[in-house]
Amino acid sequence: LLICVCWADADGGIPAISVPVTSGFTWALQNSATFTNDAATRFGRVSVYAIVNAGAMSATTSFVATQAGSTIQNQFALYEFSGVATTTPLDTSAFTSNTGPSIPTTADLVTTATDLIFVSYEGVDGTAETVGSGYTAGIANTILTNAGKSQYLLNQSAGTISTAWGSSNTKWGCSALAFKSASISATATPAGVSMTSAQNAPTTSGSAVATPSGVS
Repeated sequence: LLICVCWADADGGIPAISVPVTSGFTWALQNSATFTNDAATRFGRVSVYAIVNAGAMSATTSFVATQAGSTIQNQFALYEFSGVATTTPLDTSAFTSNTGPSIPTTADLVTTATDLIFVSYEGVDGTAETVGSGYTAGIANTILTNAGKSQYLLNQSAGTISTAWGSSNTKWGCSALAFKSASISATATPAGVSMTSAQNAPTTSGSAVATPSGVS
C-alpha cells in the first residue's frame, strides 16, 4: 500500500489540492480535512491519497495546490506499507475539519479487522504535535507556516481506536484511515503489516513540482 499525504496552506482561502501525479500509477483520494484560523488569515488542508497493491515505483511524484489571490506553501510525504490487503483494504475512515483549540483527533475508528491505522493533521500552530498514545511518528512537514504531521499504528486489533494526537493546536483539521491486513490462513505465522519506507518532499510554492526519488 502506498500513501501520499499532501499538505497545503494559504493566506487567502482554503487551498485546493490536485490528485498527485506519478507516471504509470493512479492515486485515489481517501479523505481530506481543512481549517481556517479565527482571524481568517491562515487556511490549510491535508489530503491523503493511496494506491492499493502497487508495483515498484521509480518515477517522480508531484501535486499542485491552488487558491486564487493567495501565497501558497505545499509539501507531501510518501509511505509504503507491506502486509496490507490488496483488494478493498479500507476498513473505515473519519475526518474532522476546522476545530480547536483542542487536541487534533477524529471520531474514534470502529474497526472490524487487524488494521493499519494512519492519522494525519494540519494545524495553524507552527509546532508539530506530539504523537498519540501507542502511535509511531510519521513525517512532519518542514516548510509550511502551518504545522502538519502523520502518525500510525501497525497491526492494531479490531475495536474502537482513538486517533487523538498528544498535544493541542489552536485550529486544525485531521484525517484518519484504517486499512485491513492481508488475509492469512490459520496455520500461517505472518509478520503482519510493516512500514517499508517513507519519503519526504517539500516545495516552497503552491505550483512548484517536488521530485523525490520515489518509494519502492
